[in-house]
Amino acid sequence: MQSNADARLNIRAHTSLELDDLDIDLAALAALLNAVAETGSLQGGAERTGRSYRGAWGRIKEAESLLGCQLVDKTKGHGSVLTAAGLGVASLVQKIEARVQALVQRELSDLDRELRECLRLGEPRLRIACSHDLVMQQCISEGRLPFLDARFMGSPKAVTALREGRAELAGFHVPDGLPMELFTKRSLDGDPPLYLRPLLRREQGLVVARGNPLGIRGIHDLARQSVRFINRQRGSGTRVWFDYLLRENGINPSSIRGYPVEEFTHFAVVAAVAAGAVDVAFALKATAIALGLDFLPLGHETYYLCAPREAFADPRCDELVFRVRDSLAGQPGYSMPTGDDLMRTVV
Repeated sequence: MQSNADARLNIRAHTSLELDDLDIDLAALAALLNAVAETGSLQGGAERTGRSYRGAWGRIKEAESLLGCQLVDKTKGHGSVLTAAGLGVASLVQKIEARVQALVQRELSDLDRELRECLRLGEPRLRIACSHDLVMQQCISEGRLPFLDARFMGSPKAVTALREGRAELAGFHVPDGLPMELFTKRSLDGDPPLYLRPLLRREQGLVVARGNPLGIRGIHDLARQSVRFINRQRGSGTRVWFDYLLRENGINPSSIRGYPVEEFTHFAVVAAVAAGAVDVAFALKATAIALGLDFLPLGHETYYLCAPREAFADPRCDELVFRVRDSLAGQPGYSMPTGDDLMRTVV
């Protein structure tokens, strides 16, 4: 990584002003003007900056011609002083360099921090197989979780990936009041036993066009032939919940126009509603608000992290929880979980 001195030299070498295909190296000019001011003579300024008297005088005269103002006032027998314009140019260049240097230092510090987080001294990234979540995706996109290797998939597949050693963590969501096994498709008990840590809570429901032009009031309205629906993919936790709601309400999936049409994320199905391609989707409240659509709530769910107990001792797990929860503020349809203790779960 570039050192502070290298960064400073690079800045000075590129501080220039171009006029009519001619250019002035402002950094070099300012150094010469400051040397003249400090020594009280052009000869002293030339020697201090490693130039001949003729070369220094030629540089100043060229700059005066291009800038259209006098920079140095030479008085025979009394040395040289900077004019008001000369003082102004020298001062301005110093301010520019100071500001650019401060900016570069901040950028270098940020890059150094990000690089150290990414490398983690060669430590492999923490692998998580998980159901898709908007806040987690946002944290990843913004670079807030550089130590995380996230693979989004349906909840049952996520637990399977954890059990088969293809991930250190799994993430899935369970609606309030419903059995966890419905969403994991297998027991969390085994060797080693798995534990849960609540990460966040979210609200899901029906997303419709602004103003709800079709007057949709609940899940039974999806069976109307005039209503076009778009579904989440089979195996996703949201699809499992939606199918459960259909069974509980005695609704045959074949009666829903568009039930076989599938997309893989909350935003994908909501975007279809926003585009007018369909009339309704089952998705997160946050996606509806983000795209200016109306939302009909159907329930809340808790999003869990799942792993063997020793995996939660990894400090990166705590950092993952902290960064995701820190991003919940102001997110519609999201809230903090009710508990934060590890829970041993046998289903």
